[in-house]
Amino acid sequence: MEALLSRPLIKIVFSLFVALLAAGPAKAASTCDHVTLPLNFDSLGLPHIDLEIAGHSQSALLDLGVESALYLTRDMVIKSHALTYTGDAQLQEDLAGHQQVPWLFTIKHFQIECMSFNQISGAELLPWGLTIGQVKLPDEKIIIGRDFFKGKVLEISYLFSSLTIRQPKAAPGPEFEPMKMDANGIAVTAKTLSKTYQLVLDTGASFSFIRPKSVPKGEQIRPCHYPLGKVQCRLLDRPLLVGHKAFSSQFLIYPVSPSFQRDGILGADFFKQYDVDIDFKHRAIRLIKT
Repeated sequence: MEALLSRPLIKIVFSLFVALLAAGPAKAASTCDHVTLPLNFDSLGLPHIDLEIAGHSQSALLDLGVESALYLTRDMVIKSHALTYTGDAQLQEDLAGHQQVPWLFTIKHFQIECMSFNQISGAELLPWGLTIGQVKLPDEKIIIGRDFFKGKVLEISYLFSSLTIRQPKAAPGPEFEPMKMDANGIAVTAKTLSKTYQLVLDTGASFSFIRPKSVPKGEQIRPCHYPLGKVQCRLLDRPLLVGHKAFSSQFLIYPVSPSFQRDGILGADFFKQYDVDIDFKHRAIRLIKT
């Protein structure tokens, strides 16, 4: 079966480059209202952009399932002269329960076309993630997480292969709803006839799944035949209402680390059916059925 890649709990491919600038005084503000960038997708359907680091183009994964703004492998850290280590490390745990303690760093200034991002927090990128199936995952060198967009509005459209970053308005429009966000990620409500689920939006996951302990008796479940080792292969076999619209997909029922406190993950299959707008400043979200 297709592999699932999902990143830590504490936790964008484009033809347009993003410049990582040398360290220096932080610029006061962005000089434009928004930038729109094309999304490219890898073999697992995960979205990337190109970053220019030390004069070279590097593919970076957009992963809303991770919290820190930027993750770089050690060789990317060595190539970049723009970051400063804080001297601190942070315990992180992925969905498989693996724990790591990467070193943390900051970048004073990051520029995407005419838009500035200041005081970016980051961590060294170490091997992590939950993998299901036998597909070899690509080796990511750069990951951009939720905190990169702190204070801004993010518009994600897999349908149009685009990502727009905007400066926020005084208040979000009436079509936005309050957003639930914590260390587990950005959660949205999904309903079946049997239960209301809290599922985390994860652009770093190639498909959606639900934890076994979150599935009540009486849910419509059917067996599957993917090679899952000792885990019984089962699928949640009914549509869920998300944003008052039916989301149809094959939700794999699969165990994850007890540290993950939500019911499951909404991955690439969800983003192919919904455009998602996130106002990080006002903690509001809009789901648009495509």
